[in-house]
Amino acid sequence: MKNKKIKAIALSVLLAFSSFVAGCNGCNPNTNYEKNYTSYGNVQSTHKVEEASLDVSINVVAKKTSGTRGKNLIASGIDEVEVNGLQAGNLIYLQSDYCWIKVNLCEALGTALVYSPTGEFVFEVPSNLANYDSQAFASATKIQASVATEEEISANRNLAVNPYDFMYSLEKNDPSLSQAPVDSVSVEEGEVCVYPHAYANRVTRNEAGFYARNAIDGLVESQGHGNFPYQSWGYDQKADAEFIVYFGREVSLNKLAFVLRADYSGSPEHDTYWESVTAQFSDGTEQQISLNKSGDKQEVEIDEVKTSFVRIKNIVAKQNGNSQMYAALTELEAYGSEIGGKNTVATKTYVTPTFGGKQSSGQKTAEFYAQDIADTMKIANDWFMQNDGKLVIPTYNGAQETLYVNSNDWRDSVYYTGLLDYYMTTGDEEAYYYLSGVAEQFDYLVNGDYRTPHGDHYLIGEVFLQLNDLYGADNFKIKSAVDNAEYNIARDPEDSRPVTSTNSYATDGSRDWSHMAFWWCDALYMSMNTYTLLSRQTGDAKYVEAAYEGYMHWKEILYNKTYHLWHRDTTQFNVYTNLTDEDGNKVPTFWARGNAWVHAALAKQLLYLEEERYPEIYEQYKNDFIEISEALAQYQDEETGTWPASIVDGTYYGGREVTGTSGFMYAFAVGIELGILDFDEYFPIVAKAYDGIVNCMLTDDNGEWTGQLGYMQTVGYQPANYDSENYSRNITNEFGMGLFLMGSSALMRICEDFTAPELVIPSDPQSVVKKVANPFVEDGGDEEEVDYYTGDFTVTASGYQNDNSGYNPPSALFDGDDSGSDGKRWAVSSFPNKAWVQADFGETVTINKVAVAPNSGRDYRYIIEVSTDGTNWTTVVDRSNNTESSALLTDSFNAVQARYIKITLNGAATYTGTWYNINELFIYTV
Repeated sequence: MKNKKIKAIALSVLLAFSSFVAGCNGCNPNTNYEKNYTSYGNVQSTHKVEEASLDVSINVVAKKTSGTRGKNLIASGIDEVEVNGLQAGNLIYLQSDYCWIKVNLCEALGTALVYSPTGEFVFEVPSNLANYDSQAFASATKIQASVATEEEISANRNLAVNPYDFMYSLEKNDPSLSQAPVDSVSVEEGEVCVYPHAYANRVTRNEAGFYARNAIDGLVESQGHGNFPYQSWGYDQKADAEFIVYFGREVSLNKLAFVLRADYSGSPEHDTYWESVTAQFSDGTEQQISLNKSGDKQEVEIDEVKTSFVRIKNIVAKQNGNSQMYAALTELEAYGSEIGGKNTVATKTYVTPTFGGKQSSGQKTAEFYAQDIADTMKIANDWFMQNDGKLVIPTYNGAQETLYVNSNDWRDSVYYTGLLDYYMTTGDEEAYYYLSGVAEQFDYLVNGDYRTPHGDHYLIGEVFLQLNDLYGADNFKIKSAVDNAEYNIARDPEDSRPVTSTNSYATDGSRDWSHMAFWWCDALYMSMNTYTLLSRQTGDAKYVEAAYEGYMHWKEILYNKTYHLWHRDTTQFNVYTNLTDEDGNKVPTFWARGNAWVHAALAKQLLYLEEERYPEIYEQYKNDFIEISEALAQYQDEETGTWPASIVDGTYYGGREVTGTSGFMYAFAVGIELGILDFDEYFPIVAKAYDGIVNCMLTDDNGEWTGQLGYMQTVGYQPANYDSENYSRNITNEFGMGLFLMGSSALMRICEDFTAPELVIPSDPQSVVKKVANPFVEDGGDEEEVDYYTGDFTVTASGYQNDNSGYNPPSALFDGDDSGSDGKRWAVSSFPNKAWVQADFGETVTINKVAVAPNSGRDYRYIIEVSTDGTNWTTVVDRSNNTESSALLTDSFNAVQARYIKITLNGAATYTGTWYNINELFIYTV
């Protein structure tokens, strides 16, 4: 059976999984082969590409999609793709094995030769086109990229041009600072991966028409000011202004060229000009440069210098009585050549998944080929993705429903966890983009950030935690999972009253505070691993310990010590099969999928729970896993390789059933991989299960696979929900697909020819363009010290939510809690009409900065005003045309006196709901 091949049909080619380095760790590459480990044991290594290709992969991704979540890969190809117009927020990812890449994203911006130490390029289509041709991304276009040739690299050229440069969020200017940082924090923290990159410590009002990137975009129209085509670097005429172009490597420069903005219209003229500047280089040398009143290019020969940047400082503007004294830089050009003149291989950071980092037992099979299993999974998953939103399936009560994967509940989240296993096992990049799209759509929030004790709502947190661990990024991605766990762990064990909630979806009246909500065995799969991953991520054992307490509590109630199987819940204690035992007693039913949830949950614990840290808990789970494995093994159908919906009695709602069988296959394969289960005894069970599931792939009239995997029991809670094999033949569901991908991936990993993929994780859009600020400042102790105003407020508002669904008063804007939980935010159902909140400090304070935390990062539009008397108002923040979507929107301004502050909301850029929801308004005083 060694050459067990899949059926002869045309197989779709798996996507290449070379992509983008995590966090741009290679931006200052150490070419040595370095290894470290993530919280979950995945191996990270940084080294040069070993077998470099001349191909450049292109992926165009919708940052947030409308309709079905996750389907965000718009176009994909090598060297060239065509797209029918790009939307704001679309991300263009390029990946090369070489450092110099020739890029053309659209005709309006043209071709640029850029440098990336990691071979990575990422560009987000801006929502604000102030410094772009308004039609730049609107029409159908070809995106082209190629590895730069030696001739292109070695030519003497302008090394400072990059029309695809942009301002990173960490570089936003703070005009209230008396001394602004003269170096880019984004460069220092490794956030910038593509060079040249421009940064300035002063930017006029943080407006796009005055960004530093405008002065290296290749456009030299200088006769006006403001937006395209007259964009420039404007510095608000600050005396300490500096402008710097980073090259990302050392280059040789011999000439600079300046195009000064020359808007000499008006009387007096709008602009003056620079008389002189100092050009500073990375070797510490400086050269003084004199300039003239002109809008033409002024070329300046300089002493040849080897440098990694050019800094323009000591700017002296001509004191001109016939001018309004504005000055700006339209373009800076830096001519020279590359040192070496050859393209070099990129240095990348790879992640090799280890699934908990446990030592493999070495038990492997030659009966299956790993690639065959990967191809089979891809065929089934491609069919499933293509038919999402089209497949009509019956429900357990006989009704019909159209299958949509677009939620964060348990059904869809099981699919996400299976797809995550599939990605980490095969490296199929399309799966990663799907999952990152899901996470983006839900803003990394568990249950919409409503606190809930219900286990079904936790599983999405496992996906967020795993993605965060792969990328090694920002703690905000796990914040909601942590907050929800804290809500449950903080319960009073002596309080047995049912949980209540003002949010109906979060209510679970059957659960009390004396234990975790595992009253139905499914919840063990839905919840336990999220707690385990939280302990590994944070180092705090309380999450593991709380889950274990809940597990042991409900095991005592639901575990049948005679059959070594689990009842689904207490309602199943008196449901019986058609059998009686040797003593004449009725034989209870044991639901296959319910026991698969337990079996798979225990397998995940054995993968991710740290045995050395929790020896007693690990031993308990291990013994229980072995016991249930032994029990389940005896009930596998010899002919089909599957388990019926009713485990003990195959004639009671019997027949092939894929969901339970897939969960069992996963757990058995994990047990073999860890050496907990004997290979010779248990591998034949896994092999028969896989063959049995593959035989549930539907065929057309010619006997060829259609791609659909059928025979899945619908949503249910007992064998009776299965109905019959004939009834379930055409049923495919999301959680069944998730279990199939998980089980097949686990089998693939114990094949002799399996090699774990080296994943190059795509740069995270959240990290690149929307890094969330933290309003808290650590004081070095156990407590957090805040740096925003915390005095008493008297608050009034145009309205607020106070109904059966919740109470979200305007005072919650100033409670210091930006979680967005019920009662911790201001909500009003007046969108898109105006709504406002006004606060009275009760004293006069000096304000120089505010930060607004919109719920779910919505792109609301608003203004903020201050007043000393409550009658006369001064606008300090004007986001009436806001297009930015972020968890925290921060604005600084010149210090003003205020006793009152007022925020007025008036619509949004893209949000189309019916609510204004603001989590917090942070006010910073001098």
